[in-house]
Amino acid sequence: MRIKHQAIAAIACGLLCTPAVYAQGDEGAYWSNPEGEAYKNADGECWKKPDWTEADATRECDPDLVPKPKPKPKPVAKPAPAPQPTAVIEEVSMSADANFAFDSAELKPEGAEAIREMAGRVRNVKALSIDIAGHTDSVGTESYNQGLSEERAASAKAALVDEGIDPAIITTRGYGETAPLTSNDTSEGRATNRRVDVSVTGTKKVMR
Repeated sequence: MRIKHQAIAAIACGLLCTPAVYAQGDEGAYWSNPEGEAYKNADGECWKKPDWTEADATRECDPDLVPKPKPKPKPVAKPAPAPQPTAVIEEVSMSADANFAFDSAELKPEGAEAIREMAGRVRNVKALSIDIAGHTDSVGTESYNQGLSEERAASAKAALVDEGIDPAIITTRGYGETAPLTSNDTSEGRATNRRVDVSVTGTKKVMR
């Protein structure tokens, strides 16, 4: 009789004690142990409580039902810096023999064409200053050569102005025979010294 009572007590304990085990983890929608780890069957599936809904899904038990985190936005590339203006210095030496009439400040057709080409290049830059310097050889008097060098520089300026270049940025100077590039002892040297030098200083944007 005692055995029968013990059996009944064991069965009763089994019925009453089992819910106590599950009660340890009854806060979620899955049955879990006291540490909060979900119980799983042999197939690795979590044990769901009767009132479980898809809204209760967790990444551990039902990852396919949990919205995937949004990918982090790609860093926005910084725009390339605007091209910065760079200093431009252009120097052109025009042979007086090739570009001016003999012993004259009048431009030859070749000289006029050289001025047009230069004006085209100047338009591509923000010219800050254009300096025109006239030079002669040592043949003739110093005063005559000084005057001729000034007239040729002025003639080159007038041609640039005719091409649309702002006269306010152009300066002219005559050096006469005082600044030769080479010796005046030979005809070749004298021809080299008869010239008009044009220097353009400005800025232009460099595209990267």
